Amino acid sequence: MADTDLKSRIGKTASAAVAAVLSAFMYMAFNYIAAIGAAVILLLAVRLVIYKKELKTFDAALSAGTAVCIAGATAAAAHHIPRTLFVTAASVITLCLLTIPAAEDVKKGRRKAGGIAVFISGCAFFCLVIIPLFVSAIFPDAAVKLMQTALEPYPEAPEMTVEVSGGRTIYRDVTYESGYPNSTYTVYSVKDSDAVFFYIHGGGLVWGDKEEARQNIYQSSLTSAGYSVVTVDYALAPGNRFPDQLIQINDALAFFIRHAGEYGIGTGRIIVGGDSAGGMLAGLLAAVNTDPSYAEKAGVTPATSGTGITLKGFVSIAGLVDAPRFGKTGSVFSDWFYDIMARCAFGRADYATDESFAELSSVLENITASFPPSFVSDGNARTFTDQGKDLIAKLEGYGVPNCGNFPPRSRARLTHTWELDTSTEEGRINFEKTLAFMDEYMR
Repeated sequence: MADTDLKSRIGKTASAAVAAVLSAFMYMAFNYIAAIGAAVILLLAVRLVIYKKELKTFDAALSAGTAVCIAGATAAAAHHIPRTLFVTAASVITLCLLTIPAAEDVKKGRRKAGGIAVFISGCAFFCLVIIPLFVSAIFPDAAVKLMQTALEPYPEAPEMTVEVSGGRTIYRDVTYESGYPNSTYTVYSVKDSDAVFFYIHGGGLVWGDKEEARQNIYQSSLTSAGYSVVTVDYALAPGNRFPDQLIQINDALAFFIRHAGEYGIGTGRIIVGGDSAGGMLAGLLAAVNTDPSYAEKAGVTPATSGTGITLKGFVSIAGLVDAPRFGKTGSVFSDWFYDIMARCAFGRADYATDESFAELSSVLENITASFPPSFVSDGNARTFTDQGKDLIAKLEGYGVPNCGNFPPRSRARLTHTWELDTSTEEGRINFEKTLAFMDEYMR
């Protein structure tokens, strides 16, 4: 009897260990709470169906309670560490509830029910983990297109509208002249202000748009501080690969400069900036408009050419300022995910090693003494912190005015583009530092 109990405990422990590994792997591979939450709820539902006649009241209540907790947690924002840990733990518990009875059934001779559960679990793991890993590793364009189908990267833009709200006039979905798709921007014009923040969204050059929620929080903070804001859309990969986006963003800036008067905005004080891959584009846009040799190398006519306009600054928000290090964040699974985006965005597998590509795509490689004053910030987990710090060092070497903000992990765990949420304490502190820096160099 004791021997049987020992075997039972060993079986349960082994099942729990396997479930824990699978759950953790699924979460890290997808790097998105909703994906693991949905998968676990599906597995839980399958278990309830299989064991509906044999489940004890406690087991059923625990299973249902776990499902409710997971559903509630996944409905919340993904960038919150305690919630992430809770969801992962709940996933492990639920997978244990599925696999342990299956092991017990097989041991007791009820092979049919146990076999069904094991088969469904195996199929779910294969479909949710193995197939995506294989497809994305071999065919990054296919993986990105699948994600884009769900995210609708090019929503049908309505006609341009004008509205007045909170002391600002909003010119929404203005079409700018460019030979590329998705060529629109929105202008948030602040009355009696000629200070402009020209903002470029992130998304690895494969998704994202100018109306991203946290970006809107950031631009709202800027307009409240007296800055007019231009948020820009651009074409995405794999339909258009870098440097198409750089050429297009430069077109957008040139179009804005020509039409700024129509929005009641002056062009004497323009700062360019962006988050993540948008920070990369903004930095290269600054290089195009301050370094003729780089503009020639990129095949771009500077937007400010012949206008007498000088860009007043550059703001990098978790910027990908060294494109060859797209897949180097210090997190194995984030690096895997970013590598997929990089190979799709750049259309090449050698983006990390080809020197000529680095010369074209890296902000770090194109810093000169004429580069505009720069504010650089980044987090401390799963992001491009090292690149940001290297950029500060490069700016220092050329005597370019700069300011960096890289909060230590001991103060707060800050993941990629945390700066955009100015409603948090750390976001507010960073925004105040950014604003102080911009105000100094906008004079």
